[in-house]
Formats: sequence, structure tokens, C-alpha cells
Amino acid sequence: WAKSYDREMKDVFAIQSEVAQEIADSLQAKLSPAEANTLAIAPTKDAAAYDFFLKGEYQHRAALSAQTPEPFDQAAAWYREAIARDPNFALAMARLVVCRMRRHWLTESLNQTDLNDTGKMAKEALALAPNLAEAHVALGVFHYYGFRQYEPALAEFQRAMELQPNNAEALQFVAYVHRRQGQWVRSLDELGRSLEQDPHN
Repeated sequence: WAKSYDREMKDVFAIQSEVAQEIADSLQAKLSPAEANTLAIAPTKDAAAYDFFLKGEYQHRAALSAQTPEPFDQAAAWYREAIARDPNFALAMARLVVCRMRRHWLTESLNQTDLNDTGKMAKEALALAPNLAEAHVALGVFHYYGFRQYEPALAEFQRAMELQPNNAEALQFVAYVHRRQGQWVRSLDELGRSLEQDPHN
């Protein structure tokens, strides 16, 4: 994509939406109304908060490779910085929830107070942005990793996929739940489709 965009830095999110829409148009991609709406809405208006969020995303991926508590904690710290800058940054809240719950599941269990606070944050993210796919993923992960409540988790993951049909993470978690339920063939199919959507995973 070689087009140049000359804008002020305060318009960075508008540029991001514009570029994404133009690429989708050039590829003749058909976006659902929910996907088009997602492109049009900036996750935050605070560029510094978004920078902290991106640092959290990078560290979160590193944590998934390391599977030790420290990188999860560093990712969580970046997400918290983003939320401190913008208390209505629902996407950062949702990703913080997923990060905390992955730490809980993969490395060291959260205590009951931290687990409760994480659940409250998942619900707060969803209240701020009811149509944010990542917020539904976060609440689903809370049900799944926190309490092994498979049906409520599946409902949230499936809602995320309705809002964002190409959400590889939601599909991956659906596969994980089906695996836990012994639905092996279904789980393998879903993991395969998730890998097609996110080949670097």
C-alpha cells in the first residue's frame, strides 16, 4: 500500500480507519456492518494511551511465548497505563482482562480478590462498548479460565464472532472449550480455521 497521507498526528486514528477502508475497497472485500462500524470508531482519542496499549499487546504476545508471570505482569502494567490515560478505553480493558486470565491459567493463579476485580473489568469493558468483539472475548475468557463455565464462555465467544467473523482469537477459544467438552473433531476443525485466519499463531 503505497499511498501517502498528510495529516496532523491528532488524526492518526482517522487515518488508520481511512487506510483500512481503502484497502478493503481495493481488495473488494465485503465488510459486515459491524466490521465497517469497528473501522469507523477509534478505540481511544488519546495517542499516548494507544501507544501504551500497543506496548501491552507486544508484551502480551511475548508472555504467551514465555509462559512465565513476569511478562504477563509487564503487559498488564502497559494496559493499566493506557487505561489511566483514558478511563473509557474499553479495548485496553478487554485486553487487560484476557492478559490477567491467561496469567491465571498458564502460570500462577490469581487470588479471589484479583479474580473478582478482573471480572468487574470485563463487565465494565462490555458496558462501555457492547459491540466490541474483544470485550465479549474478555468476558468469555473470564468464564472459561476463571471458573470453567463453558456455556457462558461459548455464548460470549460466539457473540464476538457475530460481531467480527474473522476474529481468530474468539474462534480459537471456541475450539478450546469444545476440546474440553470432548468434541475433538469439531475442535480440530475450529483450530484449523483459526490458524488460517492467524497463520503466525
